[in-house]
Amino acid sequence: MRIIIEGPDCSGKTTLAKAIYFKLASHKYVHSSLDNGTHCQRNVNGIITKKVDNLFYAHIDVLRLNNDIVVDRHWPSELIYGHIFRNSQFEYNISNMRKHASIYKPIYIGCMPSYDAVAQKFEERKETEDFDSVERVYNMYAQLFFNDKKFIIYNYESQDLTKFITEVLNVGRNSTISAKQRQN
Repeated sequence: MRIIIEGPDCSGKTTLAKAIYFKLASHKYVHSSLDNGTHCQRNVNGIITKKVDNLFYAHIDVLRLNNDIVVDRHWPSELIYGHIFRNSQFEYNISNMRKHASIYKPIYIGCMPSYDAVAQKFEERKETEDFDSVERVYNMYAQLFFNDKKFIIYNYESQDLTKFITEVLNVGRNSTISAKQRQN
């Protein structure tokens, strides 16, 4: 089962990703991030496991090479952050990435608590962030999640984490079973 978790900073992505990872002992965990301006992949302990020269191929490979993986940030992050911070100059073609990623049938989870909750947590962590406001990022993710119905939405304010994970994993297992049944 391939699971991609997305959302603005301070929306609960990493908390959810790690909780799912620890529930699924056989899965790998990858957090796509920046380190001094260089794209990299980190493990569940935050240690850099790979520096990335080509983000497109790194994102494809994370899905292609791992049947069982929890991915904290993938192509939607490039769509949002590339648009806001690089004036729509993306590292790669988003439509092309979406097409390639769909081959691997990931489960998409969008973390989206209220803006006030995200803004409050952002203010608490502001010194560690690379930008001074989360509002534009939040609004673009809200628009993405509203328009792209593939995302299962998680809101840490109103949903129980354990119950949500159980429901998502049941959806994933059922879709895997359905795919296997269709093959037979």
